[in-house]
Amino acid sequence: LGAYAFARLIMGRVAALGVALMLIGAPEVAFWGRQVMLDVPAYALGLLGMYGLGVWLRNDRPAALYFGAAALLAAVYTKYNVAFLLVPAASAVLLARGWRVLLNRHLLIAATVAVLAAIPAAFMMVRFGAANVGSFAGRPGDLARDSLAAWLFYAEQMPGQLGYGVVIAAAAGVLLAVMRRLQVAADRWLWAMLITWFVTGYVFFSLISVREPRHDLMALFPVLLLAALAVLTLAGRGRGGQMLVLALGIGTYIYSLFWYVPAAITGYRQVAATVAATAPHDGIVMFSGYRDGNFVFDMREHAERQDLTVLRADKMLLKIAVERIRGVEQAGLDDDAILALLKRSGVSMVIAQADFWQDLPQMARFAHVLQGSAFRLVRSFPLTGAVVINDGRDSSGQGRVDIFVPTYTVEPPKGSIALDLPIVGQRVTGRIGGR
Repeated sequence: LGAYAFARLIMGRVAALGVALMLIGAPEVAFWGRQVMLDVPAYALGLLGMYGLGVWLRNDRPAALYFGAAALLAAVYTKYNVAFLLVPAASAVLLARGWRVLLNRHLLIAATVAVLAAIPAAFMMVRFGAANVGSFAGRPGDLARDSLAAWLFYAEQMPGQLGYGVVIAAAAGVLLAVMRRLQVAADRWLWAMLITWFVTGYVFFSLISVREPRHDLMALFPVLLLAALAVLTLAGRGRGGQMLVLALGIGTYIYSLFWYVPAAITGYRQVAATVAATAPHDGIVMFSGYRDGNFVFDMREHAERQDLTVLRADKMLLKIAVERIRGVEQAGLDDDAILALLKRSGVSMVIAQADFWQDLPQMARFAHVLQGSAFRLVRSFPLTGAVVINDGRDSSGQGRVDIFVPTYTVEPPKGSIALDLPIVGQRVTGRIGGR
């Protein structure tokens, strides 16, 4: 909806629909739109915010300005990196209205309210944003910020992100623009907004040392518009040209639907169903494996077992900030101490993926405890599938998940639990179990 509405500022309905399909059908967007992630919702809110601003600049409707400011604020609250859109927004406003716009009553009201409403977001960034700072600084092995490879990274990702058809059409649009043949009925401020949108976004995300293809998706919307405008220039802005833009959008969508299928790992749902069916009432379940998110999500589907509590072994035995590559601190417990921790926590069932981080002594000792006389294996499940991570293949979807139960009598959990959250630089405490 956001893509369609914004595209309608410069093209007809059919072509705008094609742009919307290019966006939601873009391979990278289609992939992350099917994940429990915030990138696509933030993208949608950002687009709606820029659309509202565009309507205000064109038609001087105060309601559109307030809508756009609210949508951009919501986008920032959803994912901080949307804040780069403030640069193209400001450039468009200044070019369209000049410096006197700073005295506009509605702009002052919208800006003041937005700044005040953003204070909690700023506080949360300062209080809990240690991981964001770490992402900017980079990890061992990340491309050096001053290298050519670092600045070409997102350019090289573009065909995989948007599809080759869209990128080829956009390249034609660049060529037409250089030749001054690109035909578009758009205001100068709108061109300034789109150019600044792409340039600011590309520089912003390239400066962040942790680079992933999903990060710069919000900077690429002008590329989709350029692709559509190139088609309209070459084929005409009439119905025929608009239908070609629509065909490009449909083709991109179909490509992602059938030839860019998200990788899947099977097995966790069956494990969760078994746990839901066999775990004791008010049971404490411990998980140890790569895809803890899969297991927790599947357990949440069993609304009838809200009495269960899920603990993660790595959270209790290790201290990790986001990912292993940033460093791991181990608890240093021996076998007896690990067993005592499990008993004290009232663990009645352990779901463990075979060979999970066995190179870490702490996790190797945990596996040794499970293989000892204090636990017995009740069932095993195969995992199939694999997840493609950037230029490599993550094998965490291969192997086996085992379910263990204690051979001793499980007592209710005693005392409180303390978990370190290095990602936000916090330590949380609370009781285990219960609702």
